[in-house]
Amino acid sequence: MSKLENRRGILVSKLREVSARRRNLLEDIRRLRKKRDELNEDARRIVEELKALRTGYRRLRSEISSLRVKLKEEYARLKEVRDLIQRVRLKMEEVAKPKTPLKKLKNRMEELEWVLQTSPTDLEMERRIASEIAELQVEVKAHEKIRELKQDLMRLRAVREAIKLRINSIKSRIDELKDERDRVRQAITELEERYKTVRERADGFHHALVEKLNEAKTLRAEERAIIEELKRMELEERKMAEEKAKAVLAELARRALDKLRNGGKVTVEELKAIAEAEDMGVI
Repeated sequence: MSKLENRRGILVSKLREVSARRRNLLEDIRRLRKKRDELNEDARRIVEELKALRTGYRRLRSEISSLRVKLKEEYARLKEVRDLIQRVRLKMEEVAKPKTPLKKLKNRMEELEWVLQTSPTDLEMERRIASEIAELQVEVKAHEKIRELKQDLMRLRAVREAIKLRINSIKSRIDELKDERDRVRQAITELEERYKTVRERADGFHHALVEKLNEAKTLRAEERAIIEELKRMELEERKMAEEKAKAVLAELARRALDKLRNGGKVTVEELKAIAEAEDMGVI
């Protein structure tokens, strides 16, 4: 076996080895790319979930903030009503407490008015009756004022209780929303951790993929170099074969010419050899 043939055998063996390694690498690349793409898709879905959760979280915060404003307004109303209640109580304390029940006062006033209308009276008696009626009217007005203030007090207390109910309702709703907000925030935290893990895994597969791609690129370049070397060797072998064929043809043509010069006979093949050798310029 010639050195050229030996070299070609080594190169062919090397090409098979490099091609096999490259095929294995391409399979690894396909697997790595698939896994990376799956993780990237998972990361994309997580991002969409995070967007939805963050939108919900902002909505909850906004609703809680609005309710806190309402709660502050209700507390302000409650303070106003309590102040009004306190002022009504002070007014009630300022009003002189009647000593006689209202019904008895009205009965007495009716009696006095009946006396004035039906009984003969002198001027002095009329003055005493008028004076007593005036005193009775003062007490009646006191009763009426107290009744009016009590009605105001009852109305204000009803308003106060209604405000308290609204405050409790708002506080309850705020507590519910805060619980929901905390759950959403926890879900966001967990998803962010999951995204980080998935992203790190995807990056790991991507880096491994890039390494495999570079390695495959190197092997492909090595394949091309070996193929080019084999082509060069094939050209060299072809050239050597042609040179050898030319030498054989030239030798055959020279022998045929010697025969002709010496008056010998030549065959048709020998004549063709002479013609081909002349055409090729080897004689």
